[in-house]
Amino acid sequence: MNFFVPLDVGPSKAETLWRTARDLLDEMGFPTRERRIHALFFWRGEHQRVLQVGLDEELSGEPVLMIFQSSNAPFYWVCTMLNGLVDGSPIAVPESEVVCVMGFDEDKAAKPKSAGVQRRRA
Repeated sequence: MNFFVPLDVGPSKAETLWRTARDLLDEMGFPTRERRIHALFFWRGEHQRVLQVGLDEELSGEPVLMIFQSSNAPFYWVCTMLNGLVDGSPIAVPESEVVCVMGFDEDKAAKPKSAGVQRRRA
């Protein structure tokens, strides 16, 4: 899938928004890696969750605009308009909870190093 930002903007403006968001996160103390992430599959307690660019984040009800991997901490930063972009901090997803990461323009999903552990119900 080609990179996009789920706002009514073209590819050139989407690229500008992505770079501006990265700079903003860095200024806020959340430096990021270059990779463009489309979706995260992860565990929260006993439930597997998915955060995907363009779909609503279930707690805030806002669409996920961008997902970044931290460059200095074991987290992914999920940005909505009010979480990480216009106001507040990004939504933190610990790498240890992530099962699968799907990047834009990638043929297959990458599994984090810690993804070998499966959770079972007691």
